[in-house]
Parts: sequence; structure tokens; C-alpha cells
Amino acid sequence: MLKNLRASFKAISIIVGTIIGVGIFGLPQAIARIGFFPGIVMLALLSLATLYLHYLYGEIVLRTRSKKRLVGYAEKYLGSKGKTIAAASALFGLVGSQLAYLIVGGDFLKIISRNILGSNPLFYIVIFLIVGSLVVLKGTSAIASVDFLMSAFLMTVIVVIFCVAFPQIDTAHFSGINMKNTFPAYGVMLFSLSGAIAIPEAIEYLRKKGNKNYKTVIAVGTILPHLLYILFIVATVGLVGRTIGESAIADLEIYLGSNIVIIGALFGIVAIFTSFIVTGATLMKILWYDYKIPKLLSWLVISILPLALFVGGVQSFILIIGVVGAVMGGIDGILVILIFQKLKKLSNSNPVIVSEFSRLLKWLLLTIFVVGILYEIYYFASTR
Repeated sequence: MLKNLRASFKAISIIVGTIIGVGIFGLPQAIARIGFFPGIVMLALLSLATLYLHYLYGEIVLRTRSKKRLVGYAEKYLGSKGKTIAAASALFGLVGSQLAYLIVGGDFLKIISRNILGSNPLFYIVIFLIVGSLVVLKGTSAIASVDFLMSAFLMTVIVVIFCVAFPQIDTAHFSGINMKNTFPAYGVMLFSLSGAIAIPEAIEYLRKKGNKNYKTVIAVGTILPHLLYILFIVATVGLVGRTIGESAIADLEIYLGSNIVIIGALFGIVAIFTSFIVTGATLMKILWYDYKIPKLLSWLVISILPLALFVGGVQSFILIIGVVGAVMGGIDGILVILIFQKLKKLSNSNPVIVSEFSRLLKWLLLTIFVVGILYEIYYFASTR
């Protein structure tokens, strides 16, 4: 019994540690733009959609004998075209995520060091990039092993910020609706909720420990970040209102004091730094292993490309995670649905998590993903 609980907790931590990341800092502004209550409802609905996709992906993992990831599953069930689309989505998402980590990491560095080193954002972004890229080149095993620990610290800071902010919350900040910002907010929310890459890892861990609580683990691991997001959104939007900035933390200083904001920035930057390292290493290995680009050249590409995009004018954190969330999240969601449908036809094994997939729900999700992808591409192009 105790052994099963420990295994379940570890598997849940894998999913939670993957989901909670840089996306949380974009949620307050995204929700403030469309209005608190419609934003919270939209976030809840997308959380349920994400949970169902995680269930589908879990079923795919459990009923496929060979160990794979989404690109491999796409190739197995959808052929070479599926593999190409999945790989392109992965590359796009990783590069976009690296740029988002770079912007917010630089912002947090500025919060911590501005009284000593000034307020030039590019200076802090370059520092963050140089240190992070050197660690990627050297190796990431030590950093990756403490990724969840850093996320746990970040979760603690969220709870502390909520408790300190609660007495000062102005409920007037929760009023108002502006639904024209629905689709930009949609991409940010999808980015912040995405955790599909953790599902195979969690299931493999449970299998190794002889634990079959797959559905419960996926449910708790997916919903817990949503609940923590709500605390952070209530605290930040309740204090600052619709004028809240892109990465939220800096705007809290006037209300909570510099000490708690610096502590939040410290924990935030460590959590983001670990994600930057792991994502950078993954991207480098894709170029190195899968596309046969030499290691050093692969490292130079993943180091220079995010900075080049930033210098080229792609500097809005909200815009970046909105596009990455809608496009990559949408493509990956579509792939999971199509793979599951094909799996049902080919596999004779008994269902473990999901047995039936409502046709209405399938077409509803596919429509949302396709429309979200098309709108976000149009929105991004119109801002250039």
C-alpha cells in the first residue's frame, strides 16, 4: 500500500513538474484581457480537454508494446506524413519555448540585479543565454534531476504569494468582459496546461513499480497545476487588475514589497533555467541525432536562433507562448486523437483508461484545435 502511494506520488510529480513552468507567468494577463470569470471558465474547460487528451495519450502508451514518444507513435499509426508533422511541431514548440524561457528568465534576472547592473533587458537575456547554453553543451543530467524540486519551490512561492496577497485583493478587478481577446488567451492557456510529453514517462515509472493507478495519476497530475494556477491568477489579477504586465511577478512589488517579489523571481528563474536546459538539450539532440547535424553546430543553432528571433523583433512573451500553445498544442492534440482512432482499429488489447471516444467530442476538439491554429497564425502575422 505504502509502496503504491510512493510510486503514485512520484508519477504525479513527473506530470506536475512538466506542466508547471513559464506558462504560468502569462496566464494573469491573458485572463485579465478577456475578463476574470470568462477567463477562469475557459481555463477550466481547456483543463478538462487537456485531461481527456492525456487519457487518450495514456491509452496509446499502454496499448502499444514498443516504447515510443509522440513522433514515434505518429510514425507507427499514421505513417511517414504523421511523423513529419509531429517532428515539425516538436521543433517549432521547442524553439518557441526556448525563446519564452529566455525572455522571462532575463526579466527575472533584471528584477534581482537591476539595482546593480541596470535595466537593459537585452543584457540580462544575453547573460541567461550564455550561461544556459554552456550548461547545455556540458551536459544536463544534474540539472534535470532537480527539475521537479525547483517546480515544488515555485509551487510553494505561489501559495505564499496568494496568502500574502489575499487581504489586499480588490474584487472590482474581477469585473468586466472583453471576449475579442479569447483566441490570444486560448493559446496562452493551452501552452500553460500542456504536459503530454510527461505521460509516457509517468506510465513507464508506474509499470516499473507494478502500480496500475494510471487514470488517477494522470488526473491528479493534470488538475493540480490548474488549481495552483487559479491561486496565482486570483492573487495577481486581484491585486493589479487589467493593467498587469506580461510576466506578472514584477507588477506585484508595489503591493507585496520587493523582498517577496525577489524571492519569487529567484525561484522562478531557477525553475525556468532548468526547463531551458532540458529543452535546449532535447532540441540539440534532435538536430544532432535525427538530422545528423554535428554536435557543435547543433549547439550553435539552438543557442543563436532564440536570440536572433528576439533581436529580430519577436519579443512579446504572451504572443510567443500564445502562438506555440495554439499551434503546437493544437497539432499535438489532433495527432493524439487521430492516433487513438487508428489504435482502436488495429489493437486487440483491452482498454485500460479510455474505451470509447464520443464522436461529438472528437469533432468538437478537432474543430477547436484547427480554428485555434489558423487564428493564431493569422494573429501572429498581423502583428508583424
